[in-house]
Formats: sequence, structure tokens, C-alpha cells
Amino acid sequence: MELDRIYNMDCLEGMKSMPDDSVDYSITSPPYNFCLRLHGGKYTHRSSGEQRAGLKVNKYTNGLSDSLPMEDYFQWQCDCIDQMLRLTKDIVFYNIQIVTGNKSAVLRILGKYADNIKEVLIWDKCNGEPAIQGGVLNSEYELILALSKNDCKGRQFYNAQFERGTMSNVIRINKNHENQHRAAFPMMLPRTLISKFTPPIGYLRPLYWEWNYSRSVHQRETSLCRLRA
Repeated sequence: MELDRIYNMDCLEGMKSMPDDSVDYSITSPPYNFCLRLHGGKYTHRSSGEQRAGLKVNKYTNGLSDSLPMEDYFQWQCDCIDQMLRLTKDIVFYNIQIVTGNKSAVLRILGKYADNIKEVLIWDKCNGEPAIQGGVLNSEYELILALSKNDCKGRQFYNAQFERGTMSNVIRINKNHENQHRAAFPMMLPRTLISKFTPPIGYLRPLYWEWNYSRSVHQRETSLCRLRA
């Protein structure tokens, strides 16, 4: 793959074609399985006639395909994380929000990769989305798991650009609202991660995955770009 070029392809197939340790850092925010619902204690897909305010679309799809069965979603995320750990030399930053459609899977991911998690960062979005039902807590934060295949017993980031005591694990960045999406991914977040957790000089090859679903064939696609820091 060429540097400074965006590739639109299936994310897993793209990563499988890349050699081990071929990038320094990976940053990703996968689909949240937002359209999987609970009705009567059972998981169901969001119906095509559902038109609740603000829920017509989300940041990954204009269709209804962001609703994999929980086990399929969990396995797909594990496959992607395994590939990112294989091809990443240093840190994989995995940004996820816990919602109804992925709660079980995300909690299982935390346990499965416990020995690969160096730190859990909190993205404070400064304000929360109104809960869709009564009795549901509004959430104004998302998790960023800092994963590595290297020794994660300690919590030190050796290339970090922050002094002891000056960088908390809370990153305050407002969410974006663009193109009728509920919350477009803010580019300030990956920029902050790159600037705070990578060397100040030299050439880096971070990998940024941007995800979406293809409504017609339910194919997971991504834009893959190897960037200069």
C-alpha cells in the first residue's frame, strides 16, 4: 500500500494484506451496532418504520444494517482488534460507546483483551445525547481502549508528550453534528491522540480506520489511510 493514499475496501481484507508491525499506531471508531434493539427482553432489529426524532440516521449508515446479532458483532470486533494488534507496533486506540446494541459485546471485549489494555481513556463529549427512554442515563462520554501486544502490565506510555501529572485520562472534545448525522466523528480526537502519544519528531505511520456499512450488500467497508504525522 502506498503512503498518503486513501483505500476504500473491506477493513478486514485490507488489514490481512498488510505485514506484521507495518504501522506505528492504529486509531479506530467502529460501528456501535446502534440499530439493535431490546423488546420484551429479546434483541430485535430497528424497524424500517421507526422515525423517532434524531434517530433517522446515525454516523455510520442511512440504512438499518448497523444491527448485527450480538455474537456476530462481538466476533467481528475481535477479528478486527486481532488484526490491528498484529500490524501495529505500538498502540491501538479503539474508541467505543456502550449502547444497548453492543453492551454485552463491549464488556466481553474488555475481559478478552484485559492483558492487552495498557490504559482506558475517557472521551468527554462535553454534553450528552438525550436518552431515548425514561430511566436511562444520558451518556456524554465514550471509551478509548489503548491496546498493545507489548507488555501492558505497566501504564507508562514511553513516547507520550505529556509530563507526569499534567495529562489525565480524560480528553474533552466536543462532538460534531454534520450532514444530518447525530454525531459525526471529530477529527480533533485522532489528532489529539497522535500529538499526545507519539514521538514529537520523525516519520510515523499511523493508521486511521473510518467505518461504514453498505446498505445494499451489508458489507463492512472502510477508508484506510496511512498518514504522515
